[in-house]
Amino acid sequence: MAGELLIQVIDTARFRAIRPALDELDASRALGLKPRAVLNEAASSPFAHSERHQGFAELLGRILRHPELELRVFLSPRELDQVIEGLVHILCFENAADFSLISPVGQSWVVLDIALSIFGDLDWFRATFFRAFDPNAEDRPLAYPRAGLEGRYYVLTREDVALVATGLRPLLDDPIPAKITAQMKTRAEQLHLQVLMLSQEVRAGAEGLARLAAKALSREELTLARNSPSPIRRCSETSPRQGIERRGLTMVRSLPTSMSTQGHVWTATTG
Repeated sequence: MAGELLIQVIDTARFRAIRPALDELDASRALGLKPRAVLNEAASSPFAHSERHQGFAELLGRILRHPELELRVFLSPRELDQVIEGLVHILCFENAADFSLISPVGQSWVVLDIALSIFGDLDWFRATFFRAFDPNAEDRPLAYPRAGLEGRYYVLTREDVALVATGLRPLLDDPIPAKITAQMKTRAEQLHLQVLMLSQEVRAGAEGLARLAAKALSREELTLARNSPSPIRRCSETSPRQGIERRGLTMVRSLPTSMSTQGHVWTATTG
């Protein structure tokens, strides 16, 4: 299992609405009027020109300037994947799926890294975020983008999100229940961290995730999506301690640990 988990809010109704356009793009054919309308909508968004989606606006322009041509004539498979990913991010995710590699908790995202060692011990968390998703169920995993297994988004049902909101309550208590405090002490020793440092990570993650869950439950078409964002793991080779102590000066780090949910048992070994 990867060392980080990215959780964001997605509009599944919007995704279903643009799904036919994504299918046409994926087929690399010349686009009809409706897919071109979707591309024009994305091109008008300020997020299309953001650093996160660098090159996306240029690719859209190339497509829209040559609507009569099949996409395979002038777009590589990688560029086509970039267009599809950009459309999903900009049109379906809050804040265009933006997230920070420096701050793991934001208004529209939560990145669980060190705190994942605690969340992963909780039954409700495993039941919602790490259950075996049915590949044939609608939107789970999300059909696009599909840049490799770890690039896939897995979408929670509204029942899942409600379970998340309920399960988070003990982590938001002050003090945190003794059983969870004992788990944090054990994990801190295994990861060579201070208990206070780990508890602060868990508290921040719980507060951020509670905010996202409340937002997802506020509208019928919203829910939570998660994936394991590989860019985070490529950004740093620092240890858990170094990553926390230097946050604000460097990118968020990956866990130098091996974890497994096999048999609902998590183990961690320092690397």
